[in-house]
Parts: sequence; C-alpha cells; structure tokens
Amino acid sequence: MLAEYDDLYRTASELHEQLFTRLTALDTTMTAIVGLKEKADAIHSLNEVEKLVDAINKRVKVMRKKLDGITGLEWSLGDDGEPIRTAYCTCSPKTKQTASFPRRDDEPEAYYAATDHFGIPRELAETEMFRPHWPTLSALLTDLGADGLALPPGLERAGKTYTEFKVACRRKANAPW
Repeated sequence: MLAEYDDLYRTASELHEQLFTRLTALDTTMTAIVGLKEKADAIHSLNEVEKLVDAINKRVKVMRKKLDGITGLEWSLGDDGEPIRTAYCTCSPKTKQTASFPRRDDEPEAYYAATDHFGIPRELAETEMFRPHWPTLSALLTDLGADGLALPPGLERAGKTYTEFKVACRRKANAPW
C-alpha cells in the first residue's frame, strides 16, 4: 500500500475514535444542559460538526469515484477478468452502461422515440410526468450491452452514453488494518 494512503487511513481511524469517544460522552450528558441559550449553542455546534463531517465525506466520495473510474478502465483494458488481490483487500471492478434520458424541450424527437418505446402514452409523455427510475434504466442498458443488443430508440444519441466504473472491495480477514 502506498504510504500516503496508509497514513490517511490511520489518521482517519484515530480521528474517528477521538470524535466518537467525545460524541458518546456528550450524548450521555446532553440532557443535563441547563438553559435554552446553552442548548441552542450545543445544537449549533452539532450542526457545524455535521457540516464538517459531511464535507469530508463528500470529498472522499469524489476521490473514490475518480479512482474507481481510473482503476475500472485500466482493469477492463487488461481484461483478464480476475479480481485485484492485495495484502489488504480483494477488489472486483464492475462496469455499468448508462445514458442520459433525452429532455422533451431539448431533444423532442429522441424524447418521444424513447417514451414511445417504453409504452408511455403520448398525452402523459407531453406532460413530462414520466421520469425513468435511474438505477433500473442503468441496469437495463447494462444488460442490453452485455447481450450485444442495441440501446432503445432515443437513447442511442452520440455522446450521451457512457460506461461507469465502480470497484467493490472486500477487506481480507488477515489484513494489516
């Protein structure tokens, strides 16, 4: 493992333990806070801590998604189909085909071709009440691609389809951490 990522994990683990210990202690005493101003300040503090933790979580997710894409693409180009094994984990890259669903105002021809294909009555399609369930649409497109079949009408637009990579990792039982 690269030293900077080992250090990042160890730092995050230490901070997690410190914060969790403090939060647990505060949780047992917060009902004893006397005064509305003190309670309001405590709520404000918790709101701000929540924002800080959320900001870190968002940043980690962005970095993880970026590295998922890089790793998944590199793995798919080598394509021996084997999981990636390290001393810490076993990872399996997964690919998912997806496409943006056309908007009625921007691409009416593609929009109506897609809604017609999926059996949406024209009157309903014109109101734009129909919105595809994104995970289901993505699963359908992935299955179609795996079977070598064409995308549904309206979704085959150039530059509007892409492959998304996700890397699923399982920690090894005997991993160093």
